[in-house]
Amino acid sequence: MLGGNVKRATVFILAKADDSTKGYDKVIVAYQGSVSGAKVERKNLTFTNGDYDKLYIRVDHDGATNVGAWSMLYWTEVMLVEGNTLPASWVMSSGETASQSQITQMVQDLNGFKTTVSNTYLSSSSASSTYPTKDSVAGTYLNKGDAAGTYPTKDAVSNTYPTKDAVAGTYLNKGDASSTYLNKTDASNTYPTKGAVADTYPTKTTVVTQINQKATDITSSVQSWTNDRLNSYSTIQQTNNSITSAVSSKADKSQITQLSDQITTKISKEDSATQITQLKNDINLRIVEKGTVTSQINLESGKALISANQILLNADNVKFSGSAFIPSASIQNITADKISTGTLNAKDVNIINLNASNISAGTLSGSNLKINLSDGSITQDQYFTTTTYSDGAIKITDKYSNSINNTATIAPYRKGLGGNSTIMGLEFTSGINSVKFADDFSVSTDVKFDKKLNVVGELVAASLRTSGGAFSIVGGNTIMNSPVIGGSRLQLSSYQNLSIVDMNDNYLSVTAKEFNTKSLKSVKKNIKAVDFYALDEISKTDITEFEYKNSDGYKTYGGIIGDGYSISKKILSSDKEAVNLYSMNALSWLAIQELNKKIEQLEQKLKEK
Repeated sequence: MLGGNVKRATVFILAKADDSTKGYDKVIVAYQGSVSGAKVERKNLTFTNGDYDKLYIRVDHDGATNVGAWSMLYWTEVMLVEGNTLPASWVMSSGETASQSQITQMVQDLNGFKTTVSNTYLSSSSASSTYPTKDSVAGTYLNKGDAAGTYPTKDAVSNTYPTKDAVAGTYLNKGDASSTYLNKTDASNTYPTKGAVADTYPTKTTVVTQINQKATDITSSVQSWTNDRLNSYSTIQQTNNSITSAVSSKADKSQITQLSDQITTKISKEDSATQITQLKNDINLRIVEKGTVTSQINLESGKALISANQILLNADNVKFSGSAFIPSASIQNITADKISTGTLNAKDVNIINLNASNISAGTLSGSNLKINLSDGSITQDQYFTTTTYSDGAIKITDKYSNSINNTATIAPYRKGLGGNSTIMGLEFTSGINSVKFADDFSVSTDVKFDKKLNVVGELVAASLRTSGGAFSIVGGNTIMNSPVIGGSRLQLSSYQNLSIVDMNDNYLSVTAKEFNTKSLKSVKKNIKAVDFYALDEISKTDITEFEYKNSDGYKTYGGIIGDGYSISKKILSSDKEAVNLYSMNALSWLAIQELNKKIEQLEQKLKEK
C-alpha cells in the first residue's frame, strides 16, 4: 500500500455464505492504521472466515491529514493464502520492475467519480543516468539500442520484439550489460542500493494523473513528484460557466481563466506577476509586484491608459496626430534648452531678468507683492495680507489666525445730503467689524448706528434714552445697580415675574406708596364662584415666626412652603415658590363673610328660643 496525505486506512473482509441473499453476512476488520507516503509497503493480514464461502476485500480511505489538499490511497496486488503459515517472500521479476511501477485507481462515491494513474520511474546508476521511454503503442518501456539512441524494432526475419534475457531478466540491448537499468530486487520491494560504478542512489520520479468528476465540475490534473517533493503539475477545471487551466513548475505558474464574457491570462513567480484581462469592450495588461500594480495598459472604446513609473519613447520620430494634448495639471516639470512659441500661457513663470516695452495685462508678482493689471489691485503678502482695489476698497486678511472671521473689508462710500452735496465715509462690509483705540476716544459730534452697537466693556453715559419709548434686554433678564460694589439688581424672570435681589440672590424689601392689582373683568377669564370654605383653607396653613436670612433679626410671621409645613395650595404663586398676597387677602375677606353668616345664624337661633 502507498498513500499521499492519508490520515488512516482500514481493510475490511466481507464474508458471505453461498446461499445467502444478502450482500454480505459478516464484517471482519483485518487492518486499521497508517499508510506510508514514501514507499510501497506490504501489509500482512490474518483473519478467520469460519463457515463463510465467499470473501470480499474492501479498502477504505479514512480521511486526509492536511484537510483541503489532495489525498490519495493506492494498493496494487493481493495474495490470499490458506492456513497459518505465511508464504515465502515474493520477489518481483525483473521484467515487472524494470524501470517502472504503475498504479491505476478508480474511486466513485456520492460526491463524484475520480480516476488516478501513477507511473514511477527509477533513475539509472550507470554513467548515462537516463530514463527509459515508454512505447506509445505497447505501453511497455524499451531500452536504448544502438549508439544513436534508438529503440529496438521488430526483427526482420522473426518479426518479433527482443525478449527478456533469461539470466538477467532485463530487456536485451545493443551493447554491454552495464547499459541495463536497475530494478527492484528483494522481497521488501525496496529500491536498490548505490551502483558500483556511479555510486549514486536511484531517484524515484512519480507522475500522477487524476480526473475528478462531480455533478457540477470536472477537474483533471497531471503531477510530477521526485521522491516526496512536487516538481510540477498541470490542471484543468471545468464548470458550466468557466474553464480554468494552470501549469506550475517550482515557483513559476501560468493560469488561464475563461468565462463567457472574460478571458484572463496570468503568469506569476513568487511576488511578481503579469496579467492580461480581456472583456468585450476592455483589454487590461498589468504587472504586479508584491501586491502593487507597477505598470499597466488599459484599452477601452475611445480611450487608452498607460500607467508606469517611467514611459520611454525611443524612436527617430514621435508624431501626435489629431488634436492630441497633455493637460496642464498632468505636467509637473518641463526641461528644455529652447522653447519657441507665439503665446506662452502658464500659471507661474520664473524669470531672472525681464525686459519688456509693454505689459498690457496679467499679474506681476514679487516675493511679497502682487500687482494685478487687469483689476488694478495691489496686494502685499506678509502676516496680514492687504489688498487695495481700484474702487478704493481695502481688504485685510490675517494669514495665521485660526478664527473663522479672519478677513475684514473697508470700503469708501458717498451719501447724498440733498442736491449735489455728498459726504464720504468708511464702511465695514465684512469680518469682525471692530475698531480698537489704544487711548480714550472721544467724539464731539453725533454718532449714528444704523444697526447695533456692541460694547464689550462698560458703556458710561450721563443718561440713557430710547427714542422708541421701549427698553429691552436681549439674551438676559437682569438690570444691575453698581455690580462693582455689590449693589442690588432688578431681575425679570421669563417676562412674568419681577424680583429684586442682591448679588447673593437674597430677596430685598420693596417700599412703595401703593401696590395695586389690576382687577378689571377684561383682564380675567374662567370666572366662577368659590366652591370651598375659606376658613378650612386658612385652618390648613401653619402660621410661623421666622427671619429671612439677610434680615438681621427682623421677625416676620407667615406660612412656609415645603419641609413638612402645612400651607393651603390656594394661596401659592404660579411657580409654587411664593404666596399670592392678593389671594390671601381675598380668602381672608371670604372667611370673614363665612364667620359673619354663622354669627347671624346663631343669633337667629337665640331669638327663636
